[in-house]
Amino acid sequence: MENSRLARPVPVSCILASLLALLILGCSAQTRKSASCVYQHPEKGVITAENCIIRDESGQMAIAEDHVRNLRFGKEGLAVVRAEPDGWMYVNRKGEVVVSDVPTMDNWADDFNDGLVRVHRRNKWGFADKTGKIIIPLIYDCAMGFEDGVARVCEGCKYERVHDGEFRWMCKGGTWKRIDTTGKAK
Repeated sequence: MENSRLARPVPVSCILASLLALLILGCSAQTRKSASCVYQHPEKGVITAENCIIRDESGQMAIAEDHVRNLRFGKEGLAVVRAEPDGWMYVNRKGEVVVSDVPTMDNWADDFNDGLVRVHRRNKWGFADKTGKIIIPLIYDCAMGFEDGVARVCEGCKYERVHDGEFRWMCKGGTWKRIDTTGKAK
């Protein structure tokens, strides 16, 4: 009879071992580390560190815990990290990326000025605060950092690479105006 062929119960230990293997394999498939990143160590200065960026399946980045404790945090409570191909970013003390797409200024990440940092995405410029919130939308073709509560922004200018001087990129042409930290014209 067919009923006499009932399957034998699987021991609980086999089920638990299988679940543990799936959990371990699943976690390793969800995260991977990048080749390297650059950051400022409080005692050693600027260093290049291997395997410091962790990414999940969606591409979200974080800094590996063993590197977070080596970061130099500024007055905003954030540290600067650079990873290829992602560029400069600011991370918090948990290693979470708070602000990404930070442009280079004087061979390092742009600084926060008047509580805001420039952000450059999809060829547009705007400003974010230390929580990563975009305060001034990415609508400008170029932007300079804030100084004494005012920033210069450009509409219709071209962001071009130049091979002379200190800066590698320069904004040319267009209409420049001054804005305050809320984005209102001055």
